[in-house]
Amino acid sequence: MEGTFGHFYQAFDSQGDKPMSDYSKVLVPYRGLEAMSIQQACHVTGISESTLRRWCADYGLGRRIGANVRPWTVSRVALAMFLANDRKALEAYHNGVRKDEIVARYYRSEGIGQLLSGPFLISDCPSRLGIAFDDDADRVNKST
Repeated sequence: MEGTFGHFYQAFDSQGDKPMSDYSKVLVPYRGLEAMSIQQACHVTGISESTLRRWCADYGLGRRIGANVRPWTVSRVALAMFLANDRKALEAYHNGVRKDEIVARYYRSEGIGQLLSGPFLISDCPSRLGIAFDDDADRVNKST
């Protein structure tokens, strides 16, 4: 167990059963606003990369995009649930729940509540659609 964060392991491991092993619904659907790199997660939390990678694998806080060849991508929502020691919310998230209050409150607290209101937002992945946003975000221009 790692320093002051050992209580996360204890809280999740002492619930009478092992952490869930099916994390196939983490970052599904993939929404760019929910995702962050391991390096971004380190910067935000102050937790080491190796610990975050281990937590992603052990507790379903992220996934490797692209047939497991790319680095870990962390779910802001799952990480917030884990750091809040909210096992029930994290289990609901792993089960695909997104709009129920137990999970939705984490989307809102992470400032990405708009992801709950529709199947797709252009702002989730502008580069894939060839769309660029200007500085004040008031206009959308097609890029060539």
